[in-house]
Amino acid sequence: MVSLFGRVICKVKRSEIFGVLGPSGSGKSTLLDCVATVLQQDSGQAGVVNTRTNELLPNPTAVKQGAIGFCPQYNPIWPQLTVREHLVIYSVMRDLNQPAIEAHVSKLISAVNMERYRDTYAGSLSGGCKRRLSMAISLVGDPSLVIMDEPSCGVDPRSRRNLWKTLLNCIRGTKRGCLVTTHFIDEGESLCDRLAIIVNGHMLSIGTPLALKLSCGRGLIIDLKMSRNYSLMPEDADYEVHHNLVLFMRYLKENLPSVQIVDQFEDRVLLQFSQNNLDLFQRALDILLQAHKQGAIEDFSISSPTLEQVYFELAKTQLHGTNPFI
Repeated sequence: MVSLFGRVICKVKRSEIFGVLGPSGSGKSTLLDCVATVLQQDSGQAGVVNTRTNELLPNPTAVKQGAIGFCPQYNPIWPQLTVREHLVIYSVMRDLNQPAIEAHVSKLISAVNMERYRDTYAGSLSGGCKRRLSMAISLVGDPSLVIMDEPSCGVDPRSRRNLWKTLLNCIRGTKRGCLVTTHFIDEGESLCDRLAIIVNGHMLSIGTPLALKLSCGRGLIIDLKMSRNYSLMPEDADYEVHHNLVLFMRYLKENLPSVQIVDQFEDRVLLQFSQNNLDLFQRALDILLQAHKQGAIEDFSISSPTLEQVYFELAKTQLHGTNPFI
């Protein structure tokens, strides 16, 4: 159980990947450094249950006993050593039983799909393979909690997805948990069982990706494109769009009071409703189809809130200092 910044309690469960999602400078890496005892927190508590003894260990003790594995943003590797040599050295540093080290190293190399690079020097590895090696290093000694700071940092999109698969295989179905940070929304949604969105050092929302999308308190999202060919003022194209929007929004407000403009750029408008139900969806669809038929709007789409929209809405609080979801 980890006490975060003195105000939020969260628990990383066994076989779970718990993600911390937030913009740069929000405190993600600082949080992980505190949990990994790289930094000493001023207050609060952090501890790990040793999966071998079921004993709750304070984090400094957990680190000493090898119950925490840490993969930082940088790669803690030496260019002149091979993949195998790295894992042997880290195994010795973990005080693993000497006769069992080679078998353990082979198991780790297989877990991160690096059998073909076993005797390759780290300096000649690709960026994705270096991150795999760093991931394997964090797994040395079978820790109860694996901490990974931006695991796919600096790798190409294809390598990122391969890293996700590797991490999932190393955590799912095991007794260990994983605490991971990311600023990639797709990574958080695809990789993590639960997510915490962190802003200005405070966790504002915690839950599954689906729960976060539902808990944002917003309803249907309507993305529409206003027509430039339907206006009382055809000689001014910009005014046409603005005038159409004013008339259309006035009509929407009269028929759907819960609608509001979330964003607007030129002729593109993003609308959102404060509630969700089938009747609202039907009324909104009828109005949009009628407006499209009359030429007021060119095109539109209706969707539910995305994790990206929840994330950016919360990220705005870094500037404004308010949380719209609490």
